[in-house]
Amino acid sequence: MVALSFYILLGISVLLAAALVYAALIISKRQKSTERILSYDDLTGLLSERGFDREASRLLQAHPDTPYFILDMDIDNFTYYRNLYGFEQSDILLKSIAALIFDVMGPDEAAARIRYDHFVFLLAGESEKLRTELQVRFTQFLNNMSKKQVMVHFGAYQVVDREEPIQGMRMKAVAAKKQVKGKRTELIGLYNRQLFLKQRTEIELSGKFDAALKNGDFEVFFQPKYDSVSEFIAGAEALVRWRRSDGSLMMPDEFVPVFERNGLVTRLDFYVFEEVCRTMVAFQKNDIPLVPISVNFSRINLYNTTFAEKIIEIVQQYELDPSLIEIEITESAYFEHEELLEDVARVLHNAGFKMSIDDFGKGYSSLNLMKGNSFDVVKIDQAFLDHNAENVETSMVILKNILQLTRELKLETVAEGVESRAQVEFLRESGCHLIQGFCFSKPVPCNRFRELLLTAAAIA
Repeated sequence: MVALSFYILLGISVLLAAALVYAALIISKRQKSTERILSYDDLTGLLSERGFDREASRLLQAHPDTPYFILDMDIDNFTYYRNLYGFEQSDILLKSIAALIFDVMGPDEAAARIRYDHFVFLLAGESEKLRTELQVRFTQFLNNMSKKQVMVHFGAYQVVDREEPIQGMRMKAVAAKKQVKGKRTELIGLYNRQLFLKQRTEIELSGKFDAALKNGDFEVFFQPKYDSVSEFIAGAEALVRWRRSDGSLMMPDEFVPVFERNGLVTRLDFYVFEEVCRTMVAFQKNDIPLVPISVNFSRINLYNTTFAEKIIEIVQQYELDPSLIEIEITESAYFEHEELLEDVARVLHNAGFKMSIDDFGKGYSSLNLMKGNSFDVVKIDQAFLDHNAENVETSMVILKNILQLTRELKLETVAEGVESRAQVEFLRESGCHLIQGFCFSKPVPCNRFRELLLTAAAIA
């Protein structure tokens, strides 16, 4: 009886052990299946971001004597392509690109689709011959892209420290790509010492942003706009400067592009906007004559669905007349965010704000902006005033016709970058309403702007 019980218990133990082994095999199989799903891109069959980072790390460790570089690639204006041809055709394009990528890959290399039209590679190659090798290796690939009426750009980073996280290497390749993005003749950007220093500067500036905002280190300057006939101040543009700890000023072209890339520009825009509102309230209390002030807003703000409402709320909070505020948005934003821009412009225009097309003629010159009746001001890019010997007649004809068009549409015009009396006379004769530039005044601090307004009022 004891022996029988022993064998029964032994049998049960064996069955339990077998069940556990089977369960472990099932779990392991599922884990491997899950890992494969996470490691590969469903659409193209290339590695996923996670899969690429693991495989690239493995290859770098397995081949310590092989020189490698990270290559980042994406399609120019892919969003436009998708909007034009639809999602199905866009997916077909991405699959065909993946097929071409498989053709150029070696056995000890890796490629992945990170997201949308963004691809990344780990390729073997010598840094001294990198650009030449890439052009030779991807010749057929680029020819096929050209047939599909698609242009791509690459950024390359030569692997130096194999212990560096793959994500960091990829970011350096992305930084290299940004240097050539949009260029027709230069398709490959290489990461170098200059880019390293630029990245370090950007990190430092971004790290100081919060403290600078809190301490009031961002100062608002005002560049007056003058009536072309009376030559009295009729408005101004708010421009930001960054006061360094040593008292010197950092110009916006040194930090605004950085904040546009990392998204901090939206906070800076509204900081400047509120500073303008505070200034105008202070002027009102002290009987300083008020003129319309224009404030620039980056196109990134258009992604915020409450952008227009936030502007309206702030002006109401300060109890200001919205007609004294001019909202400037660059013309190029229309090309990227047509519907968003039109919606925002309509809401703000109907709320009583002046809406301005900044840098008109610099980018895409979309006349559709004028058709919507939501814009009040056209700010003409200073490039039209660059009358060198080669293009003076052409520039004058174009500018005169722009001004004629805006007159007929009853739009106010502002010419920026005016530096000479000859330019002033030409603009006045051509019917431009307002003139802004060093010919009359550079951007000045708030106190100096206050003095200019008082002086103009006394003369008038």
